[in-house]
Amino acid sequence: MKSYDKILSESNELHWKKMSQEDRESLLKQSHLPLSFANDDWRILDHRAKAIMGKHVHSTQHASLKENELVERSSSYENNSIVKKALEQFDDPLAFLLNLIPSISKLPIMGKPNARELVKVWNDNKKNKITAKLVESVLAEGIHLEKGWVNVKNNKIIHQIRMMPYHVQMIVKTPKNFGITEKQIKSILKARLDDAGMWENDEDTDVAFEQLRDGSNDHDTSIELLAMKKGWHRFVFDSGYFSVVGSGTIKDLHRVSVALGVELGLFDESEKFHNAELSLRMANGKFHTKQKKAWDIKQKPKFLRWIKHGGDPNRLPKKDPKRQDVALARSLGRYPPGHDEFGSLKGRNVSKKYAAMYAGKDHEMKTYQQFIVEILKTKEIKSSEFPDPLSARLKAIFQMKGEMDGQEKDDIVQTKPNSWAAANLKPSQSAIFLGKALGMAIGGVRGGDLGSIVSKDKYILDGHHRWAATLFSEPSAKIQGIEANLGIGDLVPVLRALGDSLGNQRRGEPAGGDVNIFKAKFQDVLDAIHDGKNMHPKFYDKDKAVAWLKNIGEDELKKRFAFIQKRTPPKGAPRRIEMPVIDADKGDEKLASKLLSKGKLDVREPYAKQS
Repeated sequence: MKSYDKILSESNELHWKKMSQEDRESLLKQSHLPLSFANDDWRILDHRAKAIMGKHVHSTQHASLKENELVERSSSYENNSIVKKALEQFDDPLAFLLNLIPSISKLPIMGKPNARELVKVWNDNKKNKITAKLVESVLAEGIHLEKGWVNVKNNKIIHQIRMMPYHVQMIVKTPKNFGITEKQIKSILKARLDDAGMWENDEDTDVAFEQLRDGSNDHDTSIELLAMKKGWHRFVFDSGYFSVVGSGTIKDLHRVSVALGVELGLFDESEKFHNAELSLRMANGKFHTKQKKAWDIKQKPKFLRWIKHGGDPNRLPKKDPKRQDVALARSLGRYPPGHDEFGSLKGRNVSKKYAAMYAGKDHEMKTYQQFIVEILKTKEIKSSEFPDPLSARLKAIFQMKGEMDGQEKDDIVQTKPNSWAAANLKPSQSAIFLGKALGMAIGGVRGGDLGSIVSKDKYILDGHHRWAATLFSEPSAKIQGIEANLGIGDLVPVLRALGDSLGNQRRGEPAGGDVNIFKAKFQDVLDAIHDGKNMHPKFYDKDKAVAWLKNIGEDELKKRFAFIQKRTPPKGAPRRIEMPVIDADKGDEKLASKLLSKGKLDVREPYAKQS
């Protein structure tokens, strides 16, 4: 295989499109990249591969690789100018790694081989030794990485926020989850080795299989294609770069993208977005794949229009028709003109804009039929089976209704105790109160048991103020709860109805004028700490609050406050008065877990008939 020097000696300027397969594979191998990338056009090549082999070529017509950039990008960590500068500057290993975080996009891809190389560079030059695990865990903090697989046939998502396991590693570790077998995988590996004259016995196949399973070999498009033919699509969202690959149709790619936007919030306003690469692949001979069709969407507005309309991304309508904000219209329509959820606006200190919104010709009353559909999207349940509020008849049978539908196991929802870093959870309700959360944080709350059910998409159903308090005081602290294998859109109606059947009173806005944390400003935080504004007078201690702020630091607190405000509830989240009340003081969350896991609640079709 040729070296970089050999390739460069043959040409002062290289063109990816004109390079031979051998030269492409040489560059990829010496850049620690999968050789299968050699089959890709430059336009759809993995963006980090482009970064390593000449980032500037992304915008050139011929994808030229200039000699000086090629050598700089392909240099080892030992010769990398960013790493050398950090080595000279720092003797503390953690400070060294943290300093590299802002430059992570300019460094080679952080996987196991490169982590080991960076470990060697540090350990060869410094006394305090580090490990590959430390390198990967610290530098991963500099990347917003979400990756995994989505199946359009059964609506399942396999999702992680770390570099490893790799996509093919996920398949090889648990082939059953992808609808394939270990035997099928080994059959491909054996045939490929035999074709190359490298197979002698089953031990060779086992070695190749283990290399995929432990991540030594991080890419195999033929095995990935096996999963794709079962409806699976590979996705990556890496600090604003989004890619999704499948083997079906553009309609499938659209369904996957919509699901990821809804379930993971990848395309929210707060998220950076550089471009989206959509690709369909097909078999290319026995052991390779090739691109069948690809689309590259560079602007976020265009991508969001594709999310909305679907179809060919290159043939989108130029403008979207003006549409009424349904959530706002429904909210306004609940009350007579001149009134909101708290009563008449007359004599209250509200802004002109707010008053105008709830008065006049735009404030149209809606009929009952317009409120039947649940705003929060459901997937597994039929929302009309969980009316709000629950009728007296349903209250009497609700906790046993799952046994009345003629099916034994259709309503079983798996539940289990679990723990998460507070920063990895999301709120389900649209009202969390600043004064209460701050008061708990200053009082020493950090982590602990939520006493709550948590949806499979990591939305909490209760304990919102403990969660927010933990994010204020220590975002990495662990929070415990009971995880239920239902999405938030399904859990809200089910648990709201359960709370009604238990006789729990719904909770409205708190007295005392506390401010919603999602509408607050940082000045409100400082006013609460220094002046006790919106804090409960019985528990407010100014000296303790100011000391707490000094310990954290105003700049750090501002960052944590901004993070909380970005962790918004799901679109269409109900008002607080419409949220479930599962009372942890009475052990309701444990009862809910038991009823769900035993199929006692009539969660899914067929539903029991009510006489």
